[in-house]
Amino acid sequence: MTEVVNNSSQHLTEQDLRAVAVYLKSLPGARDDDGAHFQPGAGLATSLSDNRGRLLYANHCLQCHGANGQGRAPWLAPLVGNPNVLEPDPSSLINVTLNGTPFIVLHGIPSPFPMPGFRSAWHKEGSSVTAEQVKKIRGATQGSH
Repeated sequence: MTEVVNNSSQHLTEQDLRAVAVYLKSLPGARDDDGAHFQPGAGLATSLSDNRGRLLYANHCLQCHGANGQGRAPWLAPLVGNPNVLEPDPSSLINVTLNGTPFIVLHGIPSPFPMPGFRSAWHKEGSSVTAEQVKKIRGATQGSH
């Protein structure tokens, strides 16, 4: 998406934006039910130590995305309502988490805080996590919550 913003969408005229909006509104919805959406302020800030994922978030994500997941607009993306977070296919979310994002450049000014990549961010000696390992752990822990 960074390339789209850097090389295209930021340069659209008002007429272009209206045409895109009319077109998008004419399309049928992709899904009948998106399910429940995260409610700002729910959960994370109240109990960070009872869940490993929450602890990782607190250590690596909270500074930019906030305890409520709302980010710090306009430069730090909110996670609440973010299409990458809500999408059933996690490919984009995994890619951004592993590889980070390049600088978004708006009107010639680069964003001060691109998302860092976390693939081998601290140590390069460890092996990669496989999908099978995640599936095994997910299956083992699904019944315990």
